Amino acid sequence: MEQHHSEYFPAGAEVVILADNDDPGREHARKVANQLTERGCRVKVVELPGLPPKGDVSNWLAAGHTRDELLNLVEQAECWQPEPRERGIYDEYQQALAGTRYQINGGYLCYQRFLQNGDVELIPIANFVARPRREIIRDNGLEREMTFELEGILAGGQPLPPVIVPAEKFASLSWVPAAWGMAANVEPGSTNKDRVRHAIQSMAGGGGETRNHIRPPGLAQTWRPVGFPARWRRGRC
Repeated sequence: MEQHHSEYFPAGAEVVILADNDDPGREHARKVANQLTERGCRVKVVELPGLPPKGDVSNWLAAGHTRDELLNLVEQAECWQPEPRERGIYDEYQQALAGTRYQINGGYLCYQRFLQNGDVELIPIANFVARPRREIIRDNGLEREMTFELEGILAGGQPLPPVIVPAEKFASLSWVPAAWGMAANVEPGSTNKDRVRHAIQSMAGGGGETRNHIRPPGLAQTWRPVGFPARWRRGRC
């Protein structure tokens, strides 16, 4: 499968790749898996046991294996994970999420559900992760407008361009498809949408974002604290 073939699989599609039993086949499966995860697909790569050299799924079925065996192998296979060279781009995001109920797993933003036996279940809530970079306040002394600048990464390591979001539209997440297209996808349900919003806000105040105040020239200044700890707002005397 070439790069352009991967474009036929939309974000969120579940794809199983059956690798041929040779080095070129495994390398091809790896490349396709990377292409599809960059598009936000959930991918499993299955190597069929007992294949002859250079064999493929047709040889495996011809040897007497069944559809149920194949489905069982697919069920047991792990989802494809971004390769180590791709994971480094998430380091700052992971650091900002430390101590919260959220993690990044395979490029997906996940909610941590703590089980009674002490284990942690990672529940995907979005196929992207986003964080705040700046708060922008425009204050003319009579009216005040706040916007947020956010940036993100799509599952698979594709950077998402910075976007400016009015504060009143932030919580709805309606800005996600408007800014980043159909590929950036929140899992269904209002609870997941609220968790994505909470995860993004949980990364505020971690030192990565700044606050910019814009006011017309000639206005005298007063300062008073608002918002994040140790942040200050400029107003009119």
